[in-house]
Amino acid sequence: MVSRWAAENEVTVVRKHATWFRVGPWPFVGGGHQTVRYLTVRDAQGQERDCWLLLGHFLWGLTDQIRVVWRSR
Repeated sequence: MVSRWAAENEVTVVRKHATWFRVGPWPFVGGGHQTVRYLTVRDAQGQERDCWLLLGHFLWGLTDQIRVVWRSR
């Protein structure tokens, strides 16, 4: 899912950060049905940005739904 999201948004994943106990901007992640990823990505201009991805749906689990919150550096 992350690779497809990166390709669709024309970014390259530079680093996947550990998210063991962090849920980012989502205080309630759907009880094991959703997954959170924290990434550093690089765009076509070479600029790096950090973002949180919420993969899946609260009720239906890992669907194609991806929510993104960009973090300022």
